[in-house]
Amino acid sequence: MAFRSLRTKLAVIYTSLFALVMAVAAGAAFTSVQRAATRMVQDEMAATAAVFDRIWVLHARQMGDAADILSRDFGFRAAVATRDVLTLESALDNLKQRFEFDIAFVIDQQGDAVGESEHVAESDVAAFMAGLRDRDAASGVILVGGAAYHAVARPVRAPTHIGWVVFAYRLSPQGLNDLTALSAIPLDARLFWQVAGDDWRSAQTDDPGLLSLLGPAPAAQAVGFSQDGQALVSAIAVTPFSDDVSALLVLQYPVAQAMAPFHSMMLVILGVSLAGLLVIILGSWLVSRSLARPILALERAAGRLARGERGGLARVSGQDEIARLAESFNAMGEQIAAREQRITHMALHDTDTGVPNLAALENEVDARRARSGRDRVFAVLVGIDRFDKVRGAIGYALSSHMIADLVQRLERLFPDAFVGRVSTDTLGLIIDAESVERVLEQAKAVMTEANKPVQLGEDQVDIHATVGVAALADTQRIGLTVIECAGVAVDQVRARGERLGPFDSHAYGDPTRVLSLMSRMIEGLGSGDLFLAYQPKHDFRAQAVTACEALLRWRDPERGFIGPDEFIPLAEETGHILPLTEWVLDRAIADQVRMKAAGHDLQVAINVSGRLISDPRFVAAALNRLSRHSGRICFEITETAVIENPEQALEHMTELRAAGVSVSIDDYGSGLSSLAYLRSIPAEELKIDKAFVMELDASQADRLLVKSTIDLAHSLGLKVTAEGVENAESIALLAGMGADFAQGYHIGRPMPLADFLGHISALPDAGTVEPLRRVQG
Repeated sequence: MAFRSLRTKLAVIYTSLFALVMAVAAGAAFTSVQRAATRMVQDEMAATAAVFDRIWVLHARQMGDAADILSRDFGFRAAVATRDVLTLESALDNLKQRFEFDIAFVIDQQGDAVGESEHVAESDVAAFMAGLRDRDAASGVILVGGAAYHAVARPVRAPTHIGWVVFAYRLSPQGLNDLTALSAIPLDARLFWQVAGDDWRSAQTDDPGLLSLLGPAPAAQAVGFSQDGQALVSAIAVTPFSDDVSALLVLQYPVAQAMAPFHSMMLVILGVSLAGLLVIILGSWLVSRSLARPILALERAAGRLARGERGGLARVSGQDEIARLAESFNAMGEQIAAREQRITHMALHDTDTGVPNLAALENEVDARRARSGRDRVFAVLVGIDRFDKVRGAIGYALSSHMIADLVQRLERLFPDAFVGRVSTDTLGLIIDAESVERVLEQAKAVMTEANKPVQLGEDQVDIHATVGVAALADTQRIGLTVIECAGVAVDQVRARGERLGPFDSHAYGDPTRVLSLMSRMIEGLGSGDLFLAYQPKHDFRAQAVTACEALLRWRDPERGFIGPDEFIPLAEETGHILPLTEWVLDRAIADQVRMKAAGHDLQVAINVSGRLISDPRFVAAALNRLSRHSGRICFEITETAVIENPEQALEHMTELRAAGVSVSIDDYGSGLSSLAYLRSIPAEELKIDKAFVMELDASQADRLLVKSTIDLAHSLGLKVTAEGVENAESIALLAGMGADFAQGYHIGRPMPLADFLGHISALPDAGTVEPLRRVQG
């Protein structure tokens, strides 16, 4: 049972305990009274049984004495001997009237009844004879005409045995109850008899069976409760006239009547208990209220403390444990409030400079949006260029002073703006303005102020800052906060080589579309939407196609053809490039097996992202796959792949080379080509970017660059492949320059595997380039 109030809980507990004690006491009193009443009734029943026994014996003796006197009378014996019926009837009737017997007759030696033949049937006489078998005299209960009688029989001798004189009186219910009138309590008496094992019967035909209260096997002189518990009963064995008859006198006394004298006492006990219960309820309520009041005060104070309200002290008077608990609670609350204030300040301020941090700026955005509306809230972010270099030169402490000083200058310049530190090298201002144009004007002032030197002691530090602006309204459809949009604006401005600019949502794109595109790309790997197209490479030495490059293509059922320039960079940025490249490697290995089965033992080159060549997971997985494959695989890697992590990249390239995997430097000349890296990379091939080959026949400069590159590569032991070969003139020039391979549309376009196999199968085994071009049509 759940209680919402301690006061109620204490009151209920105390009251319940008192009620339980009173109930136990009342039960004990009731049990004691019931036992006392039961003992009294049992004692009275035992006394009544003893009286009944005496009266029964007395009646039997009176009837026996009367029968003995009559049987000794000379005239009566003579009448019996001569069967003088009139004399017998006169004598019997005299004694019958005198002693108030119900039956008086004589049974002769032949077993005939004389004197009461009209009341005694032959079967009744037979019952008397059965009781007198082998006996001269008998007494006890006998059935005459279906009714119970107390009878005695005495022999008549003249001088030999000539018959029996029989006296009996009926055992009626009224007569039995007259016997119980001698008891101090009003008992109800019933006589039950049983003949030769038949059911027990009673003289009261309407009685439902009082004997059943004693149970299935009644015992003589047993005193106890009836089976239904409503009465006390006692069975007294009565002497039968013959052995085939059993008789019991059953006495009954209702329990309710036995308990009646104690009702007034029980009512007094009940009244006292109820009065005590009311007193306990009232006292418990008052005590629990006095205990619960200070606890309730503590509860309310704890609630105020949980809500962060000030003045959450619990005011409890006294010197007991609860009062001391309240004092401890108040001290704890003050300490918590102080710590919470410090924690809140730390959560909303930069630990190095003490200025508001990103969380404080975001809270300010929410506050201004609620106060001014979405269209009037703008964020201006100031990104300090090359901050890590400045910090490395002046140290962390001075760089923190530099940031704090810049924040103070911006706060003085824009008192209505909220200024804080977004990240290590970025400050932010939250501004209310009517339009983007107004914000851009303020941003120009911010840029001017941010690019002024900062005085640190006696030295000045020059700062170069880039400023980005974003409106809160720009965040509705791209899922970024206004501060994040301003940060993107800083990156966009830097990419354009400018100092100030607003957020360009079109240039930023749709991140949701990017994630959707990557999800569809992963699905397309299993559905066949992504496939490999193979572009042949012409070997100038062998005058045949001896290698090819596997190029990834995507034809989406809904969006159509998606170029690799669109989804490959996204895969690199989102981390999907690893499963994508592993799929390309597995597909290229399987397709190379098909090429060899078709009679073309070609080297297959695949493009590997610069991020993967430094990833030990990819390198280990690739070596594991290639260790089970006997074909020739080449990894084409751009020169910039070694710039971010040169040691790791070069180590992995060396492992690949040792495992028999060829490494080709792709797109050479398109980036910042480095002779140092060219010397360090363990490559076998160098591929000249198509930008220098496509106009080779028309540009003298391109011819000089291509020729020098070929000579440089050969001097380093590298083979050279020229990409972007579009005409026969370029083929002829490259052959004259000593190039090893040519790749481009003039040799063949990228084709699915089936078309690629058909294409190279139609080529001659050897010959000049011209026939090759004519075969392509």
